Amino acid sequence: MFKIFTKKIKFSPLISTCKKNYGFLSNITELKLNNKVFLTDHYSQFTYDEILNLSKSLSLNIIKKLNLKEPNYLNNEKIGIYCSNNYSYLASILSIWMLNGVPFVLNKSHPSKFIEQFIDDFKCKLIINGVNSNSLDQDFNKMLNEKNTINFQLKENEFFKLKNEHINLGSNIPNNYDELKSFLTQNETEKTSFLLVTSGTSGKPKGVVITFRNLLSSIETMITAYKWTPENHILNPLPLNHYSGLVYCFLTPFLLGASVNLMSKFNSKKVWDHLLNDKSINSFIAVPTIYTQMVNEYNVNLCQEIPKENIRNILTKMKFIGSGSAPLNVKTFNEWTDLTQYPMVERYGMTEIGMALSTPLIETEKIKRIGGTVGRPCGKVGVRIYDNLNNRVLLESNAENDYFSTDSNDIFGELQINGPTVFKEYYNRPDLTAESFSDDGWFKTGDTARFLKESNVYKIIGRTSVDVIKSGGHKISALDVEKEIMAYDMIEDCSVMGLSDAIWGQRVFALIVLKAKNEDKFNRDVFLNWCKLRMPKYCVPSLIKIVQHIPKNQLGKVNKKELIQFYENNEV
Repeated sequence: MFKIFTKKIKFSPLISTCKKNYGFLSNITELKLNNKVFLTDHYSQFTYDEILNLSKSLSLNIIKKLNLKEPNYLNNEKIGIYCSNNYSYLASILSIWMLNGVPFVLNKSHPSKFIEQFIDDFKCKLIINGVNSNSLDQDFNKMLNEKNTINFQLKENEFFKLKNEHINLGSNIPNNYDELKSFLTQNETEKTSFLLVTSGTSGKPKGVVITFRNLLSSIETMITAYKWTPENHILNPLPLNHYSGLVYCFLTPFLLGASVNLMSKFNSKKVWDHLLNDKSINSFIAVPTIYTQMVNEYNVNLCQEIPKENIRNILTKMKFIGSGSAPLNVKTFNEWTDLTQYPMVERYGMTEIGMALSTPLIETEKIKRIGGTVGRPCGKVGVRIYDNLNNRVLLESNAENDYFSTDSNDIFGELQINGPTVFKEYYNRPDLTAESFSDDGWFKTGDTARFLKESNVYKIIGRTSVDVIKSGGHKISALDVEKEIMAYDMIEDCSVMGLSDAIWGQRVFALIVLKAKNEDKFNRDVFLNWCKLRMPKYCVPSLIKIVQHIPKNQLGKVNKKELIQFYENNEV
């Protein structure tokens, strides 16, 4: 039995408020990146210097639009970004930073009424509205007019043509990468880098305050864990209004001196085309639903023309292939590994904490990439499992060591996180912020985890509120049941949850999507008998519903709370 070491790894801004040296920022100046191509999108290619030119040009426009004054300019005012997946996102973020403002990113797929609440909450005075000649959101524009929020329409299909115009905005605004590097680390502990809205899959969406210390520590954690260098060339299929797409696949390579191919939206055929035919691309980050679709694309449309051996040979160029943002089912992990011979690196994180755990980039005898697990803590992040029933810490871990307070081999409880990547607060929600942290400063993720002693890795059981089903005295992992169901040949997708029951507490309920042409062949009794051979009887679904599709957000996450509410009020 080991001593708990909370005090050794507890992070608090009060411990170090001095300016931290982030080694990766040196690449910005030492490598003379100005003429290196950073970004390729569907509009053009952009060098580092051209991105900076566009950012300064946009800053000048905002200064004129709002009649801003030196030296504070926006003085921490919140500016919304309502742009498509292209260069305008980064130009907007940098321009707002340059003017001492706080960007918050909006999702173009969200209805105007949903966005309206955050414009009110953040007291937003201007929205950078990325438009082109073919898309004008009349409802959105009307809503901004009614709220007297300035609708700054950035014509994305024209603005990029200004990329070669050099502008000097004076001594109070970063005009080159040396100045930008210094600017990013000024008062980093308290200064807000941006506001992100949570996906809302486990509750009402919230505004998450990310400081520059949080942002830069997350970038440093990722670069160190995955050994990224300026030679990494990332294919980014993810939306930029989410943490993974914005921070890991966009801001990380930008501040490292790497390169990005940015897709306007995900398309499995186009991703395969990029990976197989663009020799410069050597890194790829996606979410589980993307990998599932890519495996299906290969099996249905590509397998006849491209043998697996060709796929494997071509993908030997890859420095990194990773998944995150949602649990990856073991079936997809195994199918991808068989197809590519590259068992993807899987990480665990969320908007509030950045990247906390990851399977290893380089496998050793001690630590390997195991499907269905999320590896060990990264960087300076501390991780612990907390027993809420008995109010005690069962295990704490850092990147190298584990400290136990129990002899049990089954260490199971709420996952809590601490470290410099953990967010500052929920915007204007001190009550919710206080509820989300323990008395000793650990963030309560709301996820249940298990530590696998034989492998020294963590496994996510699921959201404590919806993915741990309590039925007849048993605690059942919905994700484990989903993993088993996905192994059934006729099933394309599934989502498992618990529905309230007067006798059992909850019953295991499975939403199932069948593969094409299997609708008439599927037999429930045969399927359930198959389940009983693979799972304990109490894990086998007692309720099943066949549906055409399971609703998911952009990152492939299912809002189980909404589904549970719907099916508890409607007959299954």
